[in-house]
Amino acid sequence: MKALKIILLFVVASVGSYKAYAQRFRMEEADNSKLEVVFDAFRIDDEIRFVWNVNNETNIKSYEIARGIETGRFVNWETLTTVNAKAPGSYTFIDKDPVLGEMHYRLKLIAPDGSSIEYSPLFRISTPLPEGHVKRE
Repeated sequence: MKALKIILLFVVASVGSYKAYAQRFRMEEADNSKLEVVFDAFRIDDEIRFVWNVNNETNIKSYEIARGIETGRFVNWETLTTVNAKAPGSYTFIDKDPVLGEMHYRLKLIAPDGSSIEYSPLFRISTPLPEGHVKRE
C-alpha cells in the first residue's frame, strides 16, 4: 500500500442525541490500482457505531478499529476489534462502552503479509458527560 493520497470528505451532522461523522479517503496501491474507503461513525446516545465500505480488498488482509484517549500531549491507543477482510467489503462495529468525554478513533488497514499498514484519518468524537461530571485527564 502506498501512502494516503487524498481526503475527499469529512462531515459532521447532529440531530438530537444522534451525531454522524463521515470520511472518505483514497489510497493508491503499489500496482497503481485505486483503493477507496468510506468510513462512517454514528454516535447514538451512549454507543458509537462504525460502518465502512471498501471498493477493492485485493491487498487487504484485515482491519482494526482503535480508540485513542488523550493523555497530555500523547494519545494512548487500544484496539477494539480486528475484522478479517471479506467480499463484498462492507463492515459494521459498535463500541458499546465508549469513554466519557473526547476520544479518537481510526481504521487500520493491514496487508496480507502483515508488514504494510495504513491508517485512516482520525475521528474525534465526544460522548456526553453526565451533568456535574468532571472530565478525567
